[in-house]
Amino acid sequence: MQQTAHKVVVIGHRNPDTDSICSAIAYAELKNKTSDLVCEARRAGKMNQETEFVLKKFGVKPPRMCTDVNPKIRDVDYREMPGIPGSTSLRKAWEIMRDQQIDTLSITSADNELEGIITVKDLAKVAELAAWKAEGALSLMVKGDGIQAVYGPKADVLKSDINDIL
Repeated sequence: MQQTAHKVVVIGHRNPDTDSICSAIAYAELKNKTSDLVCEARRAGKMNQETEFVLKKFGVKPPRMCTDVNPKIRDVDYREMPGIPGSTSLRKAWEIMRDQQIDTLSITSADNELEGIITVKDLAKVAELAAWKAEGALSLMVKGDGIQAVYGPKADVLKSDINDIL
């Protein structure tokens, strides 16, 4: 599912003076004309008389007030990932995380309702070689919160080499 681009808000400093507001207006306009971004100038406080005069003189609409600049979850770029059923093997969950370069997977029901999440750290907690061998791993390394399952005929040699490096 393609996400639509969200608006980039360009703000100067708190208690803005003329240069702060004009800079935000100019930079937002520049980015709108020279990039694919959708930018909007805002102000982080009440405008002074000088700024009101300058904007009126040049026929520029004053930017809207922005009272909250704390980031929200909606401000963060994120990838939508489909959930996996709870019956998914540890190996398959780990492969998905590795291939998608993510640290967390959502576990969903057949109705796509969230049942929980599993993280790389969770996989490391259950990193018992017997469980991973049942999934086809020949060797297993746990370092901090990370886990590396090694598959293939030279697993023990690779594990030894990697541990020497770490």
